[in-house]
Amino acid sequence: MTEILMTYADFENLGQALGYIFDPRGACRGHSCLFAQYILANDTEGFRNRLNLIEKEIYKDSDKIIMEDDDTNLEKFNDAINKQLKINIENLKNTIDKIKIKGRIDPGHLTQDEKKLIFTDEEKELLQILSFYEAIYIYINHQKNSEAFLAINL
Repeated sequence: MTEILMTYADFENLGQALGYIFDPRGACRGHSCLFAQYILANDTEGFRNRLNLIEKEIYKDSDKIIMEDDDTNLEKFNDAINKQLKINIENLKNTIDKIKIKGRIDPGHLTQDEKKLIFTDEEKELLQILSFYEAIYIYINHQKNSEAFLAINL
């Protein structure tokens, strides 16, 4: 089995599919700032867990693609991986979109315990992907989001 490690391009492609356009000069900065936030919160494991979740979702079923021993199939293998990656990113985007719609249901008539049941554990996990990208986006585009930072009264 060939192990696939997430590339920054794949991470960025998922972000773009989810609606986050990153300035190439600032994406690493946003990523680094978010990592610093996790360090300050003493939760570097949480940071890695979110990256692992993203990696797991976008490379789902890629391990089923088998690379032949001869080099002539390397291009064919890469094409198959890229095709699967595009499918997975689109499927993940659609799944997250459905979860977001589910969250817009007015829970006003529900008790606190019922509100906790609106999302399954898997849905909550997938929503963490959005918050991860949102945090990176805010760090990169802090000028556009300055009103959010100014509203915080420390």
